[in-house]
Amino acid sequence: MMIDIVSVNNMRSSEKVMMEHETSSIELMYRASLVLFKSYSWKGRIKIVVGKGNNGGDGYALACFLAEKELKPIIYKVEDPASEESSYFASKASSLGVLIKPYQSDKNLLEDSDIIVDCLLGTGFQGEVKENYRKAIEEINNKKDAYIISCDINSGISGDYGPSSAFVKSDLTICIQAIKKGLLIQAKNHLKEIAVGDIGISLLEEENHLLDEKENLSLDKNLLQENDFFYAENGSHKLYVVPKWLKVTTLSYK
Repeated sequence: MMIDIVSVNNMRSSEKVMMEHETSSIELMYRASLVLFKSYSWKGRIKIVVGKGNNGGDGYALACFLAEKELKPIIYKVEDPASEESSYFASKASSLGVLIKPYQSDKNLLEDSDIIVDCLLGTGFQGEVKENYRKAIEEINNKKDAYIISCDINSGISGDYGPSSAFVKSDLTICIQAIKKGLLIQAKNHLKEIAVGDIGISLLEEENHLLDEKENLSLDKNLLQENDFFYAENGSHKLYVVPKWLKVTTLSYK
């Protein structure tokens, strides 16, 4: 297993080329949400907290799969959908009977959750978290009895530069197609497990990789350290070693 670690620009450019020549943005969001659905054994009281962008759209689309399996997720939106794709799946989720409510930080809406899905901020995030999103992130982190799942990247973490001053601490982060490099910065503070879901995007540029335990054994013993990871250099690329504290799995939408 060799998993791609990518920059935000590489990921976005690769998605753009695929949407221009192979498939639609709606289909890609469908595949991303299918990966989310397949990554975990969903049960109990599920609450999905969404933002206005396509990370939120993945949450609406995930809710469709859950509703079709007769689970009853509740979506709390910090803002209304701002993209065509998010609006499409929000409408579909509503038609399937999914409750979609405004997020209110003073109402303790995430109480009694078995699973909380973080779909607030995706790879478009950089800088500092706005106050309404910060409050949602803080409430998610305070729900110690719930299992926290982040979609693609933990909210509040830049895909290139790592954590801001407020970020979701997840039990499982389900990365779409590749691991965004910022997710691995100070990773012990926000990660426990990663699942990487292939949705059929061919990357335009090869960057760095994360290796599984078997491939780790073949590396030179002279490893270098960067943040919470050891790595070996392979030409202009880095081969990162999966540390013992992090579980990593892979899957496909197919």
